[in-house]
Amino acid sequence: MDSKEQALFTEKLNEIRETAVLQGNSVTTEQIKETFSELNFNDAQFELVVNYLKGFHIGVDEEGDIEAAFTTEDRDFLEMYLSEIDELEPVSDGRKQALLIGAAAGDKSVKDALISAFLPQVVELSKMYAGQGALIEDLIGEGNVALAVCMDMLEGAQSAEAAEDLIMHSIMEAMENLIYEDNREKLAFDDWAEEANEVMDKAHELYEIYQRKVTVDELCRDGGFEKDFVMDVINVTGGKIEYIEPAPGKTTES
Repeated sequence: MDSKEQALFTEKLNEIRETAVLQGNSVTTEQIKETFSELNFNDAQFELVVNYLKGFHIGVDEEGDIEAAFTTEDRDFLEMYLSEIDELEPVSDGRKQALLIGAAAGDKSVKDALISAFLPQVVELSKMYAGQGALIEDLIGEGNVALAVCMDMLEGAQSAEAAEDLIMHSIMEAMENLIYEDNREKLAFDDWAEEANEVMDKAHELYEIYQRKVTVDELCRDGGFEKDFVMDVINVTGGKIEYIEPAPGKTTES
């Protein structure tokens, strides 16, 4: 794919995942084909998309296994949180529609009731994003913030359905942004950890050659590392890398 096709592919991938979330974590083969129709996929490329979706426990022509991605921490939090919101007075579909119409008309008095009405849907959406790099607790937290913020954006919505769409997409966008940021931070840490391992491996290699602990300067010279980075690695380990001479003011354990 060229850069334009890659951008379109990413856009369509996000689109089909959002469709799956709104449909209870499942999509049909026809929906996938329609979504990616502009890319003229062959059978092998189509199968890659299907396998990608299944990797996120999204069902293709079947129900998705939402709970498969739950961690023990997710399950414990959901049990506690659901027991709390179960104490809220249930909101009927008719009442929810009336609240949405009021919000669209600019009635600020419905804000708190509308937030309460959508709290269970925040939970359901969080389940669909489980296993993608963020804990359900954090997903619900971000979703609830987005829910509260978008209350001030509902005035002027053309219908109750349009207001509800705005709420749902605001919640989903907040959760997707959280996942993106968490994964980006994890990738950055993984890259740092990989380079840190290279420092320690090189220190071991030089230790074997010199038959003594090496200095930071020797490690930087022979390994091609930046001194600041080596010092960061040493500091993170508490100055206890056995193959490196302690920095001034540090002690090591052999």
